[in-house]
Amino acid sequence: MEQTTEQIIADAYAALPPVVQEAVASADLSEKLKSLAQKHQLHLDKWAILENEIAMALLGITDPDDLKENIQSNVGL
Repeated sequence: MEQTTEQIIADAYAALPPVVQEAVASADLSEKLKSLAQKHQLHLDKWAILENEIAMALLGITDPDDLKENIQSNVGL
């Protein structure tokens, strides 16, 4: 059974030490992404993709060096 992106992110987050989980959660990432999505008038589906791309880079699932390219190709920013 293939995992969804959300499940992959959840599993990677759960594998982090609690102190790192707190640091990631305290970054207020969701509010910053909401502001960015509003600024660029992103639809909900593109906002979700943006959030997933950033989460995967933060959690080490994808290479952070590829983040800009991934956002450009998957979100269109």
